[in-house]
Amino acid sequence: MALRTANEPYSVVTVMNAMATVMTPNTLLNQLGGTVAIDTRDPLYQSTAVYPAICIYEGPQSSARIHYKLWQPKVTLDVVYYQRWDQNAATLSTIWLSIDTDLRRMKANLEDNPRLQISGINYAVDIALISLTPFVGQINDKDFPIPMPERAMSIQINLAPYASAN
Repeated sequence: MALRTANEPYSVVTVMNAMATVMTPNTLLNQLGGTVAIDTRDPLYQSTAVYPAICIYEGPQSSARIHYKLWQPKVTLDVVYYQRWDQNAATLSTIWLSIDTDLRRMKANLEDNPRLQISGINYAVDIALISLTPFVGQINDKDFPIPMPERAMSIQINLAPYASAN
């Protein structure tokens, strides 16, 4: 017997890639060729990341029945923005401001395209909520090569409804 396929039209990884495509144009991250990592921090740990860098992580997911066979999926995605201070002549305050400004650019890009529409394909019904954390501080992971400032944005997305098989 073949393995069962999911009912949802798009995987969460597909949605994260669409979100990255929509939110990064016109940002310092894009202009400097920064790293965009999907559901991993491997480039940061392996010291292959170009900074600034973002990591997009999947958070809680849910599906609610909205009709007999119709389901409405929702997902929360977290975007964590990283910048190195040891290779930067700017003050820490200037680095924090740069992170804040770039996250707000990304937020504006998402607000202007809440359906994550790319080439006529909608990867979401809408973006329900965007929230920015206060400054998280610095990564202080004993396995991480260097401490660096980080800040996060949380995005709640309503995905396209789908029908269940039965």
